Amino acid sequence: MAKLDTYGKISFLYFDDLMAACEFFEKTLELPLVCDQGWSKIYETCPGAYIGAVDRSRGACKATTRDGVLTSLVVKNHKEMVKRLQNAGIDFTHKPHYSEELQIKSLMFMGPEGYMFEVEEFLSPDDRKVFYGEGKPRKIDAFSRVVGIMVAFAEVVACGAKYLALGAPVDERELRDEHMIYAQEIAEKYGIYCCNEDEGFLTDLFPAAMNRNKFNILFYKDDETLARYDALKERKATLVAAGKYEGQERYQVAYDFGILLSYGDADIKRKIKENTDLE
Repeated sequence: MAKLDTYGKISFLYFDDLMAACEFFEKTLELPLVCDQGWSKIYETCPGAYIGAVDRSRGACKATTRDGVLTSLVVKNHKEMVKRLQNAGIDFTHKPHYSEELQIKSLMFMGPEGYMFEVEEFLSPDDRKVFYGEGKPRKIDAFSRVVGIMVAFAEVVACGAKYLALGAPVDERELRDEHMIYAQEIAEKYGIYCCNEDEGFLTDLFPAAMNRNKFNILFYKDDETLARYDALKERKATLVAAGKYEGQERYQVAYDFGILLSYGDADIKRKIKENTDLE
């Protein structure tokens, strides 16, 4: 049986006066509106968690009662939230308090059209580990890792340590295009350039599987560098078409690619010698 593959949770609340509810979420709670469907508006409370404000006349539920719903917002700055809500004119139905039994700070108030809201902060070490990730080793997801790689390569290109740098090869064009959104921002920040690479350049410098049928991003200092890269690719294509992509000619293409990537002579020769995965 397939595992439930969820990416978030949305709690939908139904209102007669949708605009007043939206003003509450946007102005009082200062939640970002991430999806505007007109009669349904979705606000992000934290990554993966959302509140949906829906026009009751259009919603899927009749929502005849509000008193069975409590929306609890988990925070780490309960004291500051108390002041902010007080400054916004919120009257608390349950005043800010500390529960020794539950080890939480909490307050409650009534929001638009009778919906109850709670703002709570967990205090026990075990709960803080669950809700805030405290004490847990941080995990870097694959997408963030690629962005970090691109930042590092952009910096070394910008300072002149490399003429050309490759991002991280991926199997899907769509994923590479997502990477490109960040690559463009990174390149602009460092004053360099980037472009798509839709055909991985295969030479004996790297294992063929590393770039075969892959999509990537190039980072480069100037147009001259990109022209050198394109010329190298054209030289290989010409050799292949003429049946001469072998021996010293083939070796030189790989070697010149290493030079363009700013590897040292010894490193280039070692990489070519040790590479057994040839196209």
